[in-house]
This record gives sequence, C-alpha cells and structure tokens, in this order.
Amino acid sequence: MANLRSETTKLRAALTGQITQIMRDSANTSVFKEGKVQSHLLHKARLRIGVQLNSCLATADAPSKCCSSISEYEIKRAAFTIAYAMVNPCVLIRVADYIDWDVERYAEMAKCSPPKADGSPSPEIERLQKYFPQAAIGKISAPATIVDRHGKIMMVYLPGILSRSRVDYVNTATKGLRNLLLRTILTSSASKPSWRSQGFVVPEGGGIFGAGRVTVSPAYFMQRHERIQDPLVTSASYSSAEVQEWLAALSATEYFWNAITAASAPGLFEAGSTAISEVVQQVRGASKPDAVPVPQWPSIFSGLEVIANRVTFSHRDPGGAPSLFDLLVSLGIGHEAKLTLRDIGVELDYHPGTMVFISGKVLEHSIGPWIKGERLVIAHFMKDKDILFCLSNRRGQLSKGKDLDVNYVAHKQVVGKKRKMTWVESCADALYDTAPTPSPSSSPRKRVREETQGLSSIQEGFDREVLSDFISYTENQPRKTKTQNNFIQEYLPFRDSYLHILLDLEKPSDVLECQSCQIGEGKFHCLTCSGDQTLCHPCIVKTHQCLPFHKVQEWTGKCFEDKSLEELGIVWYMGHGGQPCPFSEDPQAWEDVPLDAEAGSVPMETFASSTTTSTLTIIHSTGVFLHNVVWCGCPGAKHQQHLQLLKARLFPASITRPQTAFTFEVLDHFLIDALECKTSASSFFEKIRRMTNHSFPGTVPNRYRELMRVSRLWRDLMSRKCFGFGHDTREKPGEGDLAWFCPSCPQPGINIPDNWQDNWLISQRFVVDGNFTAQHMTMKKPQLDISLSDGLGYMVKDREYQTHLSLAVESKERVAESHGLSIPENMQIIPAVGKFHLSAHKLACFARYSLNFVQGAGHVDGEILETLWAPFNKISPTARSMSHAHRQEVLDDHMRDSNWKKIVGITKTLLTKYKRALKGVDETKSPFDELARSLNPGKILMWEIDEKKAVEERGEYLDIYQLQINKAPTMAEIRLKLTESENDDDKHPGTVSWLITGINLEDLQDALRANIRQLPNDATSAQKASIEEKRQRLAARIAKFHETADAMTAGMDLDIGTVHSDDPRFCRTDNDGNEWVEVSDEEISEDIDEEILTEEMGIWMPSSSSQHNRLTLGLGPLQAEELELRKGQANDCLENLGMALGHKALIYRQYFRSADSTWAGTRSKQEARRCQLKIDKYVRSYQRARSAMQRLGMEEATLGSIYREILPTELSIDKEVTEENRFGQGSDRLAWFWRVNNGNECQEDAWMDEFYRVNWLKAKARWSRWQEELSLVRHEMGWTINWFKYHQKEWNRRWQQATRPGHQAYAYQQVLMWGRFAQDAEKAFNGCGYVP
Repeated sequence: MANLRSETTKLRAALTGQITQIMRDSANTSVFKEGKVQSHLLHKARLRIGVQLNSCLATADAPSKCCSSISEYEIKRAAFTIAYAMVNPCVLIRVADYIDWDVERYAEMAKCSPPKADGSPSPEIERLQKYFPQAAIGKISAPATIVDRHGKIMMVYLPGILSRSRVDYVNTATKGLRNLLLRTILTSSASKPSWRSQGFVVPEGGGIFGAGRVTVSPAYFMQRHERIQDPLVTSASYSSAEVQEWLAALSATEYFWNAITAASAPGLFEAGSTAISEVVQQVRGASKPDAVPVPQWPSIFSGLEVIANRVTFSHRDPGGAPSLFDLLVSLGIGHEAKLTLRDIGVELDYHPGTMVFISGKVLEHSIGPWIKGERLVIAHFMKDKDILFCLSNRRGQLSKGKDLDVNYVAHKQVVGKKRKMTWVESCADALYDTAPTPSPSSSPRKRVREETQGLSSIQEGFDREVLSDFISYTENQPRKTKTQNNFIQEYLPFRDSYLHILLDLEKPSDVLECQSCQIGEGKFHCLTCSGDQTLCHPCIVKTHQCLPFHKVQEWTGKCFEDKSLEELGIVWYMGHGGQPCPFSEDPQAWEDVPLDAEAGSVPMETFASSTTTSTLTIIHSTGVFLHNVVWCGCPGAKHQQHLQLLKARLFPASITRPQTAFTFEVLDHFLIDALECKTSASSFFEKIRRMTNHSFPGTVPNRYRELMRVSRLWRDLMSRKCFGFGHDTREKPGEGDLAWFCPSCPQPGINIPDNWQDNWLISQRFVVDGNFTAQHMTMKKPQLDISLSDGLGYMVKDREYQTHLSLAVESKERVAESHGLSIPENMQIIPAVGKFHLSAHKLACFARYSLNFVQGAGHVDGEILETLWAPFNKISPTARSMSHAHRQEVLDDHMRDSNWKKIVGITKTLLTKYKRALKGVDETKSPFDELARSLNPGKILMWEIDEKKAVEERGEYLDIYQLQINKAPTMAEIRLKLTESENDDDKHPGTVSWLITGINLEDLQDALRANIRQLPNDATSAQKASIEEKRQRLAARIAKFHETADAMTAGMDLDIGTVHSDDPRFCRTDNDGNEWVEVSDEEISEDIDEEILTEEMGIWMPSSSSQHNRLTLGLGPLQAEELELRKGQANDCLENLGMALGHKALIYRQYFRSADSTWAGTRSKQEARRCQLKIDKYVRSYQRARSAMQRLGMEEATLGSIYREILPTELSIDKEVTEENRFGQGSDRLAWFWRVNNGNECQEDAWMDEFYRVNWLKAKARWSRWQEELSLVRHEMGWTINWFKYHQKEWNRRWQQATRPGHQAYAYQQVLMWGRFAQDAEKAFNGCGYVP
C-alpha cells in the first residue's frame, strides 16, 4: 500500500499542477472570481482549452514508455481533458419544462429493480417520472460533467483521455485473461441465471478477449455475511496466476487512473484511499500464510471487474454507494459502443480510451449492441459496505439500547449530550435492498435527534466534487442557448418534409362540402384566416363582411386562383359603422339587417334617394384591394365622403371625390419604415404591389404619388395629435412647438423653477456643424410649394432663412451686421471645438479650445449633431428631389424621432453616465493625489495660480496646458545628463563602502551582459577579445570584493552569492530590428577554462543569505545597512527611469517626428534607441534592488505600495508630450513610478519641471471634469423626472378639460404613459443621489 500511495501521490501532483495551470491561463477571461468559475463566461474558457486539447490530441505519444511509467504526454493529455470537462457542465435545471433536479432527492427515491433482457428501461424509470420528469440532454461527445441544481456532480465524462498507446498496452495485458473470461460464461449452470451472466457475445473463433466477466477484489464481504462484524475475505480470482500477472502489468496504469480520480473526484479519492487501506489491513491480518500478498493491490477502488464483449442491460448497481462514483474505463479494439443514461436522456460515445465516473446506484445505465470490433471495459467500484467498514473503525461510543433486529448495520453520526458528536448503530437494510418494507426504528427507545440522515451524510463532502466549486447556485442560471447553426442543423433533416407540407397546402381540404353550413360546395378558402377550412360562396361572404383585407382563393378543379372580395359581391357601407344607411333605397341592403335596426328610422320615401355605389382602391399593409363602397345617403352627406372614409379608419387621397384611400395601418407602417429602415415611398409601395401580385405587379394600380401626398398629411396630423394641439384647439403651434426637447436639459418653468439661479450647471451649449451630404435640387416653381409645419419643428422658417442668406456677408462682426442673429446682453461665450474634430486641428488649438479645460463642461463631447448625420446621410438621396417643404418635414420628422428614441432610453442612458462618472472620479482622483504628494508644494501653488487665471481670462493664458519646448534640452545635453546619472564608485570607508562596491559590481555584471547581447552573430576577434578583457578585470574586482567580505565576517562560512538573471522583457539590443540577438558564451569564451563566467558569478551580500543564517552569523547591522542602500538604489533607478522616459518622448516629438532628412531621422532614431537601452538598464537595476529588499525582509505592504513591480506596458512614451491633442484623454493616468516621491528631485531639471507641470495641470483638469460630470448627471436625473411629471400634468389638464369622449380617452392614455416614464425613472435613480 505504501507503493500505491507514493506513486499515486507523484502522479496526482503532476496532474493537478498542470490542471491548475491550465485553469489559471484561462483566468484572463474573468472565468475565476473569488475562487469560483463564473458560469456565464465558461464558453470562453472552453474555446481556449478546446484549442489546446485538440492540439494535444493531434500529437503522437511515446508508446515505448507505456509499460513502465506514465509519459509527460499522457499527463498533459489527461490534464487538458479534465480541465475541459470542468468548464463544460451540463446543469440539470430548466430542462424539459423547467425540471429542477436534486440528485440527493433522486437517490432517495430511486430503487434497484431487475433489468429487462430486451434492453428496454426498467419500470423504475416510469415511476420516477411522476416526481422527476425525464430530462433530455441528448448526445455528448466532448468532455463534460453533469451536475444538479446545487452543483453536485452526477457524472464526469472524459472521452479520449487515454492515449492510443496506453489502450493498446492494456488490451495486450488483458489478453492473458481470455481463457478465464470464457470459463465464466461456460460454467454458468443456474436454471435462472442472473442478468449479469447474460448478454455476452462471443466473437467468431473466440476473438481476442473472448467473452465473460471476472471480478477481482482484495477484500469483500461474502454473500449473506455482509454485516459489520462479519469478516472480510479475498476473492478467489485474486489468487489466480493470470490475475496476479495482469495486476502486476497494470500497476503503473492503475496508479495513473488513481491520479485521474483524485483530480476529477477528490472526495471519492480520499474516501477510497482511506477505506482500501483499512480493509486491506483487516484482510492481511486474517489471511493464511500461503495467501497472495494483498498489499500489492494497485487501485483505490475495492474491486475491479473485467467485462468482455457484453451487451449491458439497463440497470442500477444495488451494491454501490449513492454518494460515490464507479469508474468505467472503455477499452477494446475498433468498436463504437454507446453508453446510455436513461434517467437524464444522455447518450455518450463510449469509444476505446474513454473514462466515465458515474453514480451507478443513482443513474440507470446501459450499453447496447455495437457494430464492429471487440468491446472491453474495466469497471472500478467501491461498495458502500466497504465505506461502512472503514468508518466503523473510527466510530465513538455506540448506542446503549437493545440489540438491533436487523440484517445490516450502519453507523450514523449524531449530536449527543453536551452537544458532542458521537456514533450510533442503525438499520441499513433499505440501503442494500434486503428489506421489502421500510426499515424499522433504530431502537425501541427514542434517541437523540439526528442532524444528519442517511448513509450519504456519513462523511460530508464525498459528493462535493471539483465542479461544485466552480458553479455557484444554479437556480438563476439561464438555460443553455443554441447558436444559429444549431437551429439550422436541426432543420436540415426535416427540409423535405417541410417542402412536402407546403405543397400539400396548395390543395383543398378532403371535405368537399362547406365546413360552415354543411350544405354548399366548399370551393373557397382564405389565406389570411387560420386553418384550412373551405367554404361556399355565401359563407365566405358572410364571414368576411368585417374582414375586408383578407385574401381569398377559389378552387377551379385543378388549382386555386385569387378572388377578390369585390368579385364575390361584398359591399362596404360607409357612414354608419358598416351598416347600410337608413335612407338607402336598395332593398337588398337590408336583407341581413335585424328588424330592430330599422326601428325608429325615418321612412325612405320621405327623402329623395342619393345613395351611390362606387369602386374604391384601398391600400393596406398586406396589399392593394378594390372594394364596392356604398356611400351614406343621409342629407348633406354627399360632400362628406372623405369624412366617412376617415370614420372607417381610411385616409382619403383626395377631398372632393375620393377614389383611393389608405388604411391607418399602412400609413403607420410607412412612417416607421421610413424612420427606422430609411425606406423611400417608391420602394415601400413597390413592396405593397409585389405583395398584392408577386408575378404581375404591373397589373396592380400605382398609387405612389398618392402615398407621397397622404403620408405628409398623416405625419402632420400625428405630430399635432401627440403634442396636444388636437385638444388645445385655441392655441396654434408656434416655432419649435412640434419638436421634442431633451428631458435632462434644464428648461425653466418645465423641469426647473422659473426663479432658477445662474450657475455652471444651467448653461446653454450651442453646437455648430454642417452636413455636406444632404444636398437638395433646385425647384422650378418654389412659389407653389406649400408647407405644413414651416418653422414648427427643428428647422427655422424658410423665408427668414433665405432672407438671412441674401443679406449675410463673411465678416468677424457677422452677428452685429445680421438682421436675424442676435446675442443677449451680459452673455459670456466660451468657444470650444468638439472632441471628434479637435484632433484634426493644429496643435495650438488644443489648449485654447479643448473641452477638457472648460470649467463646467463635464465630459460632454460637443458632437451632438454628429449623431444625426449618419441617419441623415441614408435619407439624403430620397430627400434630394423633394420640394423644400416636404424635405423640411421629413428632416424634422427624423430629428423628432431621434429625440423620441433618446427620451425612451434616457433612464438607461443616465444610469450608464452615472456609473461611468463614478468610475472616472475614482480613477482620476487617486493618481492626481499621488502625483501632487510627490511634487514640490511651492511649485504646485504657482501652478494653481496660473490655472485660476487661465480659467478666468482664457485665450492665450490657456497655453499653460502646452509644453514649453524652449525649456527642453538639446540632444547633446540629454546625452550628458544620461551619462552623469550613472552610479560612480564612491570610496566610502567601512561596510557601507563595501556594500556600495557590491551593488556597483552587480551593475557592472549587468553592463557586461548587455555588451554581450550587443555583439552581432558574426562577432570579430577584436570584439570577443574586448569582452574577455572586461571579464578578466571584473573577475578580479569580484575576487577582491569577496576577500574583503571574508575579512569583514572573520572567515565565517558564507552562503553562495546571488546570481541575477535578466528579465528578457527588458533586454533589448541596439540593432535596428529591436530583437535580442545574443551570442553564445561558448562562442566568446573558446579559450577560457573557467567553470563559471564572470557575468554569472554570484556576489555575496547579506541579501544572499537566508534570514536564519543572517541571525546565526550576526549580520543584523549589515542587513540594515544594505536595506537602506537598496532603497536608495531603487529610488535612484526610478528617478533616472522617469528622466530617460521624458527625454525619449522629447526626442520623438522634437527631433524624430520633425526630421527633415533621412540622416536626421536615422540619427534621432538611434538616440531614441539609446534612451530605450538606458530605460531597460534602470528597470533591471530596480528589479535587482527590489528582489534584494524582498529577501532582506521588507514588508509586503511597502513593496506593494511604494516599490511595485514595473511592467513593460508602463514604459510607453508619455502621450502628453507626443500627442497632446489626441482624442480620448478623459481617463488617462501616469504610471505609478511617476507618482512616487521622485518628483521633487526631478524638478531641479528645467525640462522635467516642465514635464511635471503639464502632467499635473492635465491630471487636475481630468479629475475636475469627472467631478463636474458626476454632479451634472445627478442634476440631470432630477430634471428628467421633473420633465416627465410636467408632461403628465399637462395631459392630465387636457383630460379634465376635454368634452369629447375620444379626446378624453387619448389624453388619459398619455397621462398613463408619462406617469410610467416618471415612475420608472424614480425607481431606477433611487440610490444614485439625484437632485430633485
């Protein structure tokens, strides 16, 4: 057993380590959160792990190692398979009509019944469906886990986890059991054999494996002797020579399978390891002297069963533990078997190399016939009696009651006296299916109340497997959705069936007579009505008297032909709600009218007849229809035919003699299509014609011109209706009265009081922009143009605009000289440029016209009109040829619709802005504070004075936000400063001088390594000799340094010095490609016999020793001195790093980008590259200092806050220098090392002083704008709610003042709508701190 534990532990560590790394690599997709995997992001992890798994499966392994050990390839393959299964859960929730599965409840109710030989499900499935309707997950072929609603695993499916070589090796080893397997089916002589002895298929000639089953167990209870006090025995097959040889050959493989079990089901592994150790010890103590040694058992499972070539009937395993898994390993040659789980409706590919962990006692499973090949499976199981035996050795004080009159005993953990846990005996007959009735009470007396019930609760955590840590409570988890391709794939098998059904619908129903009256011949059917009923002529007319826009067809004996309702004789009566006019002289018109409808009517002979019948063309959303219309014959109704059409919800195309009408529905459809899809009237009507007659659309009347005219009238009526001018008839709409305004903008008397106080929150913002795509053709006769809403929407009145254009001249005093433009007195105008456009302006415009430096601007982009140009450009071709009035109405309508959509979504928009503002304040305040703390307070005071003056005076004073390039040093000065910043060898006496020398030696080693990296691949002898000379000189200095160390430490036995390895991310070379071209050390040191190269020698300092050794050697003072020096080294590196980055940015801006020749550009590029080499050097030196401080015991808090790790992304060129006018600066921030306390020292340099000044000013401006944005958004929330309530109040007033029922109904609809807007906004803004 010791060998089992040691080998399994090694493989488990290797496997779980790789799985952990795989899962950690997927963490950048935010799968992990607080130690759990977020289920809604598992798809990204599956994609990433799936690619690696497929790549691994495509790689061949090394078969030669399979017999003796497990290869790295097999471990890697298993790790990817298990990792994929972890992130591919099939959750049994909301499937099959929202089934809510709970595996514990299912296990309590599931019972084992004998399987049926015909392969059909057992009766238990049908019984359980009353409580747990059968799920239908379907076929699974990829690694997966199946879990219940609590995240508890029911099955782990690992297809292809075993390599081909491993499968072949196990197959070869199992061939030795062929004769033993065949004997098991030949010796079965029972009259009624067990189902386990049936279903075997012996291949022709006996096959490779034969057929049969062999069960091997080192310790089990004999049949009918399965109580705890009964002895454990070893199976007879275990002692056979064939089985022992087979187990010896499979030892390494079984250890590997144990490790897979530990990674897939850790609770099962722990339970099995503990149980098998204790039962084996029990058997070994009672075994005979000549017995086979039991401790050589290689598996954590208590039993193995080899099954060859058997069709397994659908069954449950009665002896299994409900809370533990069985492990099924599919082997064999060339078969394609399927494993079916009937309870959950799953079919699994069961090919060779597949491993399945399954709760065999809970889930009914079966394996049907396979087509080809031979099937072999090694089933690993652990009976619950073994677990009980294991736990019985650990039980405490047992119950003191009478002996239990039961066959099997279990032990339960309960709460005893003084709230201490203890164990009691109880009946376990029901768990082993030996008791036909519920088990009796545990004792004649009542015992202490149990807190845990059933065997599954004996050891909590057996069924809490890996995935339960990944998926939190899945009750609210959305149902697994399908992709578009999944739905299309499902359709393909039914395509022909769909096509046949569509063609079958072209024939009449099989019933010949009318299905309404059962008398006439059913030869008419309606395409619009549901169903396939066929009606006779009178019935089709009667049923469609109030359905005038249905499409009817008539059966000619061979096919259906279109038939209009007009041809069928339907007449549409106008003026009386579809009923004939009481003054009509047509006696047929009153045939179907009830007698009481004529009561009280005026006799027709009293008046002269004026009833007329005409054909009316009606355009509906489904087509163009012709109808026989009978107009109202009432006195005075002759000239009101257009009003009769309106009352019938038909809009007349003309007033005097309407012959065409449009339904309200089709007009609404056209306006929505025009607004959302930018559909032209021509295209829309062509669609209507094709819907009427797809084959011959030219035969359909063309009413395109009528649609253009009527849609203008309809648009005008709808806008006046929704703005309340149908109720306020005394008031005519004025300028802008038919325009929606923004709810979040302050409007005195509407959403802010009339006596509002002037402040930056309430200020008007005017945006000027042009659209040069919206061109317009010149009208031939503009004087004939009629406008329906000139100046009432967003566009100004055309006449005043034309007058302004005729008198306007290009002048700086344009407003003063204009007759139509004026500016109120005492108005302060702050000019600015929108953020989208500012980046295209010259650099001088940025500081003076950027919204980032306008107090009170918040984070507005100043490009509100740009959002209109994109939809306007789509309608420009259509509006190009319209009249001036029509074009103005269309543009007004699109602007009105754009604002309406903003009104509908204003609540969500403000919430998004609020969250963004909170994040912006948080992300800009902390960096600004850190930067301010690192700078000279006197300098900051001067900058604040400059900032205040710039805000008040603006203009040229805003240039403080620009870098003053005249302060920048020349290129020669930059090189001089970088040279002066190098560390000199200070000759301090004593230990400090010695420590400084050691730090300098580390820098010299780093410089030597850098020189080696600079060598080309074809280095000359002179270059190599130069390197060797440097090595020799440095080696001598290191030797001298160590001699001094020996003297200072009185010859103490010191540790090996620290050997530093350079971070490859900061090891660039001076080549053009910026690649790391390194020459091998052997190539340079061909004639040197040194074992360790000089640049790789360890330099001993106090930081090289462990804390224990330093205390033992008494190096405390040296440790403290080195720590202080390392702090100084890190501070110097950060200061030099900032200076080098600033100088590099200046070179790019001042010299490289403005180079006027190739020579100048190349030289500037070389200088910038040298700066980069310096930057990398300072970073490497900082890394060495930080590593030393960490070894010297510096607090992690200090390392995490002051001396952080430097990332390559933080070393980019500062864009405040190179791209001052770039777009998107709202959340920019300097890297952390700019904000450490090195700002004071750098300000002694004029250029760095300028650099910090600009960054401080811009950082403060960013923070101030985000503060303003947060305050502005909170006020906008309150203004929006007030705006909604204002409109609710206005419509409530109209509702109370309305006298006509229709006016009242529409007004109250508006009251409810605006009230809901206000209510939803208040609910959404609750907790945001909005200002009412």
